[in-house]
Amino acid sequence: MGHGGGLKEQLSFSTFRSGFALLERLSRRLEGLWPSSLSQLFRRFEPLLNPWLVFPLAFALICLRGLPWLTHPQFMIEDGPTFYQAAYDHGWRSVFETYGGYYHLEPRLAALLAASFPVLRGPLVMALCAIFVQAAVAGSLLSKRLENQIPSVWVRGLLALLIVGYPNAEEIFANVAHSQWYLCILGMAFLYCKPGKTRLTTVLEICITVLIAFTGPFSLVLAPLAWYLAWANKPRFGRRRVALALVWSVAFLVTVASLLVQPRLGHSGSHRPYLLVRMISEQVAIGSLQGLQEMRSRQADAFCNIPSVTYAFGVVAVLAYGFAKGSGFLKALICMGVFSFLSAVLTDTSWIALGNGLGERYFLFLGLSFLLGLVLLSRNLPWAPGRWALRALAVVAVTGILRNWTYPPPNPALDYKTQLASFARLPRGAVLDVQTPIDRLTKQFRIIHLRKR
Repeated sequence: MGHGGGLKEQLSFSTFRSGFALLERLSRRLEGLWPSSLSQLFRRFEPLLNPWLVFPLAFALICLRGLPWLTHPQFMIEDGPTFYQAAYDHGWRSVFETYGGYYHLEPRLAALLAASFPVLRGPLVMALCAIFVQAAVAGSLLSKRLENQIPSVWVRGLLALLIVGYPNAEEIFANVAHSQWYLCILGMAFLYCKPGKTRLTTVLEICITVLIAFTGPFSLVLAPLAWYLAWANKPRFGRRRVALALVWSVAFLVTVASLLVQPRLGHSGSHRPYLLVRMISEQVAIGSLQGLQEMRSRQADAFCNIPSVTYAFGVVAVLAYGFAKGSGFLKALICMGVFSFLSAVLTDTSWIALGNGLGERYFLFLGLSFLLGLVLLSRNLPWAPGRWALRALAVVAVTGILRNWTYPPPNPALDYKTQLASFARLPRGAVLDVQTPIDRLTKQFRIIHLRKR
């Protein structure tokens, strides 16, 4: 009986091994069937992936994602009560005001621009500024100067597409309060890309870096990184990298001083370890592949089930591989993702809310890194069936983009134009309170106070 059982095990193992060998051969044959004519066709389309051509296309596509928010514009999140309110009341002095523990130079400037228009146009101007930033970042990532980090123009095109259509980015659409997450990606690209051909390009990069460095807390990570790159690549990049490092260093010191005055660490009362698993599995794995709609349709109380643990483990494995084998830009993106993740879980943000689909901005970098890591694995994995499985995940990601392409329409009860109808009839000095939505999911609102001048 023992000998018979051993023989069965040997036969089972042999059958299993033969099946894997057959699957390997079929997968490699499928890869061999890829016609060279298609590869040549792709090469012909590569000139179209040009930053100057992609920028207007990206701008138009982003507008289409949330067209109702442009036809019936409203101030979103902090755009109205924090940035526009300060610009409307204090003018240029608002640029030097901190919020949340650090400076927000880009939202402040956008709010000043919006405040220079009639109050009815304020929300639209703010939204268009945010869309401009998002489209500009998408177009910039297609620059040939990033070839040293992402050689394939099609992978850079994929990253630009994700900037435009990432399926788990509802709360960072069309509001300057969260434009900092896109600007940070551009700041990292400046650190890693090849130098420009003219001095004017370098000066423009430094000016834009000033805008980025003083928008958000990202200098805490990018300042040390900038000095490391300036030291490690000094013979090749010289003064340009040192100038960028100096800008990030000044922002680092200013941000640290601001955070010491307005510390953000806190406790929300819902910090439980299993919620970390749900955040990674839902916000990164499900969020990047299938998007926010799929996350909202899942059971909110199944925090520590086997699928969640499996997804979280897969995300960590892919990110670890990307950090070990990826380019410097991908490594920086992963580090920034970890920083953003920690900045969420170590503050007073509710872990339950983060695990249930809110606060997706904190997971944008990790989600992008995860998808880029999957692309890297699909090219380098030695096992052919595994490469095809990863390509299947890429198809899932595309369906996630399509499924989450449009954003829900604004809440009619908070229609900005309707609330502002009586503003023109108010006497000079009178104040009109206007309700603005806090996000696109709940019915909570914040109030801005418009004083008739």
